[in-house]
Amino acid sequence: MSGHNYLEAAIQGEVARILQSSTGGRSRAMFAAAAALGALVGASLLNHEEIEALLVEAGLATGKPEREVRSHVQRGLRRGMENPRSVLCTDPGLVPMQAHHAGRARCAPIQARALTCPRPPEGAINTLWEAALPVTQDKAVTTYLAEVRGLDPEIVALWDLARVLPVGVHLPALARCGGRTWTESSHRLIFRTYDDAGKFVSLRARFVGQAANARKTLAPTGYTTKGLVMACPLAVQLLAGGPPDWWTAHDVVIAEGDVDFLTWATQQPECAETGPAVFGITSGAWTQGIADRVPTGARVVIRTHDDAAGDKYAEKLHATLAGRCTVLRPTPEAAS
Repeated sequence: MSGHNYLEAAIQGEVARILQSSTGGRSRAMFAAAAALGALVGASLLNHEEIEALLVEAGLATGKPEREVRSHVQRGLRRGMENPRSVLCTDPGLVPMQAHHAGRARCAPIQARALTCPRPPEGAINTLWEAALPVTQDKAVTTYLAEVRGLDPEIVALWDLARVLPVGVHLPALARCGGRTWTESSHRLIFRTYDDAGKFVSLRARFVGQAANARKTLAPTGYTTKGLVMACPLAVQLLAGGPPDWWTAHDVVIAEGDVDFLTWATQQPECAETGPAVFGITSGAWTQGIADRVPTGARVVIRTHDDAAGDKYAEKLHATLAGRCTVLRPTPEAAS
């Protein structure tokens, strides 16, 4: 088996170990999976940050609390990195470091190697979206948007920014978490996510129930949402083909999280698509490829949260856009 194929198989196998673990064995599975991949991280064959994010996402899909998941994953990675291991291969596409047993070669380290991002089946995602209803057709979600979040459900439906999964609709395995479907766990408000070519690739599901300790959002189980953003219709057009001729303002808003994405995307007037183009980001969503779709000379307003995570997002956004665009981040006082 080639080194690249081995690494891909290792990643998929350890993610599956977590997702298929029994209720009583999930903590052990997360630690073991992280330790196994941590040994490859320690050998500079895998990227630490990407592997941690992928394992945390798999752990969260089992229904475990985020703090617990991160603890198991981080401890496992540290353990594995203390005992790095190489990959033996005969892949001619990999540069050998030195001779190893009977002419075989050890693979050269793959520095900062981008992981293949497993995406859900296109047909399943499209079917799920088509089965969903406009938010205005569900009283509970309409109430959540209007009274809890202060949003106009009519505008959300008008621009098709989100839809609602009907109670009782058949859902595939990817729309399950912790043994329950998204509708059973009240994650019924769904959002499309797009790649840097403007293709609808995956979904996010938002909790609209009453439980205080429920996870706010879910991604399709077993698949990553890295490199995917939420986008209003104008933002999708930027990703897919560039700015339309009629769009002269070139104002772009990048908001953190699905609720803030809705907040800014619903500011667009009902009568005309004048902008701004609004993107919604989460951890790992923003990439240089997406940044390159923002027109040169655009005015980009960063609407991330006033906390450490929001600062980190803002720094990455600025790094990918500065020099081509005017990048602004209002202070909390100015934004309020």
